[in-house]
Amino acid sequence: MKKVLFFLPSISGGGAERVSIQFINFLLSAGYEVHIATFSADSNEHWLINNNNAKMILLNKARLSRNLFSIIKTIHKLKPNYVYSTFAHINFYLCLIKPILFFYQFKLIIREANMPFANIASSKYKMLYKFGYKYLYLFSNSLIVTSHVMRDEFKGINKCLLGKISIIRNPIDVSRIQQSSFSEERLFSEEYINLISVGRLTYQKGYDILINWFKDQDLSKFHLSILGEGPDANSLMTLVKNLGLEKSVTFLGFQENPYPWVAQADCLLLFSRWEGLPNVVLESLALNTPVLSSSTAGGIGEILELCNHPKIRIFDNVKKVDKKLRFLIEENKDFDQNLLPLEYSDSLIKKEFLKIFNSI
Repeated sequence: MKKVLFFLPSISGGGAERVSIQFINFLLSAGYEVHIATFSADSNEHWLINNNNAKMILLNKARLSRNLFSIIKTIHKLKPNYVYSTFAHINFYLCLIKPILFFYQFKLIIREANMPFANIASSKYKMLYKFGYKYLYLFSNSLIVTSHVMRDEFKGINKCLLGKISIIRNPIDVSRIQQSSFSEERLFSEEYINLISVGRLTYQKGYDILINWFKDQDLSKFHLSILGEGPDANSLMTLVKNLGLEKSVTFLGFQENPYPWVAQADCLLLFSRWEGLPNVVLESLALNTPVLSSSTAGGIGEILELCNHPKIRIFDNVKKVDKKLRFLIEENKDFDQNLLPLEYSDSLIKKEFLKIFNSI
């Protein structure tokens, strides 16, 4: 039985973690032995792993810099056939040590979760990220990207990477999501048009932009609910208080099952400054919830092109949000319809993902 070792910061509610869990399930169902090494005990998504058959390893240090030797020791102990990572800083380190650990002969599969140019621009360590993407990624055996747009960015960074790149879109288990979305309870007041935003509360996700836009809306008509947790939670709550929006904006924190909320919302808003491929958009489309997203949300344009439906709209300027939102909320909602393009079905992506393991 071939052995796969995943390195993840945690198994929390982030999009990259959820995609990794889907990939873990693909491997388990195909007969691979899967080990997951995490930096944190935070594992609120562990229940999504099929039959809990993956073997967990807690490195017990929250930061990569404190796990450098633990990572090497874990590889030495397990001697995996494949090593997988999806966060750029971990990818860089694994690419760096792979030539040193050549005698273990493992294949390194890395996935990029965000657009590389945006990662470089937003990082405190711009030169490190430029060097990592341009040179260190060459030491991987396979580089997974989530869209053609991301592939083109890597082509601009280093054409030599093209031979390693596979486009694997985020897999969406439509049946599970739709079943999980059922709730007899009415979660929102029918007095309002209910807007929702879901994601980690960080600068990247642009919640400050969203809240500042929302303050200028007709608050007698709209209510905004924000699902998620993160380091910016307190500052965002303070911003809501300072703007006098406490009655119009609700922070719901982390929800283990966010799908009933998304299904019952009138529209999902995504104001991210940058993304790779936003999972929450794909899941919303699977629930037939209209989506209004910033154009900077990574592969959102590709989703729109494949979906080709008026219930997904993109804005490139906050001033254009109001008009696009009015159009979306006027659409009637059919809860039985699935707007997700077939290209994101988990059965199709499973075949594409497993093909990588058979070809390197």
